[in-house]
Amino acid sequence: MNFLQVRYRFDEPTLYGLESKDLPAGPGSTEARARLLSEAVQITPALFPELANHLRDLSTTMFLPEEIDCFVTAQPEMQAFCITHSRRGCERYSVVLSSGLIERLEPEEIRFVIGHEVGHFLCEHWRYPRPDRESGLGQNLAALRLSRAAEISADRIGMVACGSLNSACAAMIKIAAGCGSPHLRPDVPSLLHQFRQLSLQEKGITDGIWMTHPIIPLRIRAILRFESVYRKITQGSDSWHDELQDVDKSIESDFDSSTGQALQHMSNQQLESVRCWGLVYLFCADGVISKTEQRLMEETLGPERSGKVLKFLRNQSGSPVDAVTRKLSDAAAEARHSPFDKRKNLVTEFNELVEQAGIVDAPIESALCELRRMLLDEQ
Repeated sequence: MNFLQVRYRFDEPTLYGLESKDLPAGPGSTEARARLLSEAVQITPALFPELANHLRDLSTTMFLPEEIDCFVTAQPEMQAFCITHSRRGCERYSVVLSSGLIERLEPEEIRFVIGHEVGHFLCEHWRYPRPDRESGLGQNLAALRLSRAAEISADRIGMVACGSLNSACAAMIKIAAGCGSPHLRPDVPSLLHQFRQLSLQEKGITDGIWMTHPIIPLRIRAILRFESVYRKITQGSDSWHDELQDVDKSIESDFDSSTGQALQHMSNQQLESVRCWGLVYLFCADGVISKTEQRLMEETLGPERSGKVLKFLRNQSGSPVDAVTRKLSDAAAEARHSPFDKRKNLVTEFNELVEQAGIVDAPIESALCELRRMLLDEQ
């Protein structure tokens, strides 16, 4: 199957005003694999017979052009990651598994982890911008959101690779707990109960918006939702596309509820600021805010906020239009990384308001084009 067909719909940089980097090779390039060859142990039939058989089988199951390049490193924690590098001018990858993970997971669970890491390469997640606090609040939150979405895609590919929902869930539970048998029995309903408890908290875990990975209960809930879609795909049904869309929306809703709608609140505040200054920008496009436009502003923004805006304009020593433009530019820069659908809805609202007011003229049309450019990157 084409793994990219089951990619999580929110695993797309442009939805957050971000771009994939056009990199010739992943971070570290050839030096990264050289370090693995010197510091880790490559999985080969002679050194790791059982794991090597799984790698060979996974390469066939996933229709990969060559066998998976995989290493084991001496670390007690259960960890795994994928590095991308360049070999002979082509993009390649290596999967790294910690010894702690190898010792605690069952073979099918290890297959899920390897499939997950290969999924990151297939989806080209290494091209994504990395979260960076220095890049500004909006961009950093967008990069973190994209990072979490990438994990959902990789989980799906991992489950398809191992062919077992139970093994996928068990692997995630064991990694979250840091232990395996005989101490832990990976009971999925217990983890789901944890998620329900979290969702009932008024504010959830607001720190979740600063995490690069979704919390484990949410990831398990997401893979359970996806399993019915995967079943339809394997049965040859054509009705899975619509169901996948619904599943993706539900997963996004799960994340919002687990964080007490923290991202929603922040995004709404950013967009409300754009809504305010975008409206003022439209009405003062011709240099004057008419009585009709003042009335519309009051109806749209409310008397209190409208009054504050008008006072702000009267107190400007320079051009009020320039002051509004600066306010709008700052607000749009922050909101640029809000969900694309919300930004698009705001542009639609501006268009409808202008049409209903019957004040369409050349300055207004020019201002609407500028708003589309600021919010949607449209020329």
